[in-house]
Amino acid sequence: IANFIEIGLLRSKSGTGSVSVFKGAVLNSAGQGVVGAIVRLVDAGFETVSEAGGLFEMEVESGNFDVQILAAGYKTYDQKNVFFNKDQDTVLNITLAEE
Repeated sequence: IANFIEIGLLRSKSGTGSVSVFKGAVLNSAGQGVVGAIVRLVDAGFETVSEAGGLFEMEVESGNFDVQILAAGYKTYDQKNVFFNKDQDTVLNITLAEE
């Protein structure tokens, strides 16, 4: 059984204490999940690793973060200022470009 690794509860700059769930899938150009991709919130210094099907999930506090996704054989994905709203899921499904 594949499991993802959750490294920690993320703290935002706003410090509101309200939790949001950040989840989604990391896919290749054929629509297949990329296992082992690192999904990182750069500003917070926390990350998780995608599991079977490319799925990932982590809890974060509300606020703005820069998202970065890295995987061997693929170009790095960067998205600036992703807002995580308190008590709401934020879903990000990304197709990585091959190097």
